[in-house]
Order: sequence, then structure tokens, then C-alpha cells
Amino acid sequence: MSNSTSQSAANDEFSFGTRVGMLLIVEASAASALAVTGVLLYIAYSAIAIQRHASRRWSTDTHIHYYFLNLMICDLILSIGGLLNIKWVAEARVYADPLCTVQGLFKQVGDVGVALSTMAIALHTLQILVFDWKSSPKFALVVLAIIWLVVIILVAVPNAVQHNIYGPTGNFCRVLDCEWHYGTD
Repeated sequence: MSNSTSQSAANDEFSFGTRVGMLLIVEASAASALAVTGVLLYIAYSAIAIQRHASRRWSTDTHIHYYFLNLMICDLILSIGGLLNIKWVAEARVYADPLCTVQGLFKQVGDVGVALSTMAIALHTLQILVFDWKSSPKFALVVLAIIWLVVIILVAVPNAVQHNIYGPTGNFCRVLDCEWHYGTD
């Protein structure tokens, strides 16, 4: 969608059905945020309050613990981006403003972070089950550093190359379909 198309779409009010559908997205985002927050609070409680070597204590004995924690954090970021749809539901339209930019940023960081964390879990599973390779759980910290470096690059470079890459893309705000994105209109 080009900038002119997204601008005209931003001026149209949503139908009742569209608003109901968007409200369902907000509710799903709220449920996801609540569930993930619960898991993260339990992990924090478990890491701090439960005695060492207890069977239900959170530990970082394997790579999966690190990757899972990162996946939960990225999913929370993505859920917050979905919760911001409540403004568009209430106003029955989407338009470019600072909240639109924040929503686009949260959705981009969350999407990429969830994807890369899931890939790290899949590749670690492949490494262990298929190739029978072992590495220190601290190696997961290197993988997480790479994940966040990639996320930062994928967010910072487009923003440095082209101003205002986030905007209305239909029913919410996201990265606009910019010319630099694929090199085509």
C-alpha cells in the first residue's frame, strides 16, 4: 500500500463489523499480555524466592530457558502493540500520530523478536536431537545478543534511511510499504 492509499484509508471510518473484529484482536492481545505477564512474574518469583535445587525453581541450566524467556518478553512487546488497537477501535479510524509510530515499533520489534526466538529454539532442538552437539548454556547468551542486534538493526536502519516508516496500514499501524523495502512501488 502506498503512502497516498494509506492516507486515504486513514480518513475512512471503520464499520461496526470492523471495529468488533479489531476489538477481538485487542482482547486476544490482552489475554496474551496477561498470560505472558503471569509466566514472567512466576519466573521472577521462582528465580528469587524458591530455594536452589527445588524441583519447581526457574533455572538457566539449558539454552531453552534463555530462549523461552526471550520469547516471552518479545511476545509481551507484541501484545502491547496489539493492545494499542483500542485507540483505533474507539476512534473508528487509524491515522498517523505518535501512538501510531509506537504501535508500529512495538509490532516490528515483537514480530522479529518472536520469530528469531522461535528460530533459536528450533535450531537448538535440531542441534541436540539430530546432530547431538552440545554447547554451554552460556552460549545462549551469545545467541540472544545476536537476536537483539538483528532486531536493533532491522528497526534502526530503516528508520535512519527513511523518515516516518510507521503509519496506518489498514486497521492498525505498522511498517509502511516503502520503496526501499523491496525496491519496487
